[in-house]
Amino acid sequence: MSARVSRHLWPALAGALVSFAVRYVVGDLQVALIGLVVFALIYVVLVVLARAMKWPDAPMVNAVVATVSTTAAFLASHAQ
Repeated sequence: MSARVSRHLWPALAGALVSFAVRYVVGDLQVALIGLVVFALIYVVLVVLARAMKWPDAPMVNAVVATVSTTAAFLASHAQ
């Protein structure tokens, strides 16, 4: 595995786990799996943007932003 990919692997796994856990506790397995897909899409977009804009690599920040945005959107949609 290349260093570029491995640098993003552990933060991505941690963020995906948190996103999955919150959605599983509040929702069900299907909702949690959808959350994993949404998290992955947000994370990939953030990594691509960071590389395109030549921002310093901050994989942990990308994972935190993706986790917070995924979880906040889910909780906001279920707050009604």
